[in-house]
Amino acid sequence: MLYDADGNVRTPSQIVKLTHDTVEWKNFLNNLPATFGMAKVEKVLSDLGNGEYKEVENPVEITKEVEAVFKTPEKELTPEQKRIAELEEAVKALSKGNKSTKGIDLLEELKKEWASLTDAKPGEDWTVQDFQDAISDIKNTK
Repeated sequence: MLYDADGNVRTPSQIVKLTHDTVEWKNFLNNLPATFGMAKVEKVLSDLGNGEYKEVENPVEITKEVEAVFKTPEKELTPEQKRIAELEEAVKALSKGNKSTKGIDLLEELKKEWASLTDAKPGEDWTVQDFQDAISDIKNTK
């Protein structure tokens, strides 16, 4: 539909008859957003030969092709924005199935295991990973 400057409809609709997957079809799709604000596939006909045509019942491929012309492309994210989006998804995934671990403190358990294996004192700022690495090193040397 085309509108004038006051917002009144100039032409209620315009019928376009084109053969799919031709140069004319591709040119029409390329110019469609600049010419029209909207397009709707109302009927698709299949050539049976001898000048006879049969209506295609569900022209999904052609309808999607026309609708895709009017979709605005997604804005390309910067590497930093991509990283933030990935981290947000990871946090959501982790928080969904997170159940509290009642009575289990992994760091305390590892400290006890460390103490049972050696008399050496661990670093004050050791993390779970540090304890796990040190314990596995002790077990591998035995």
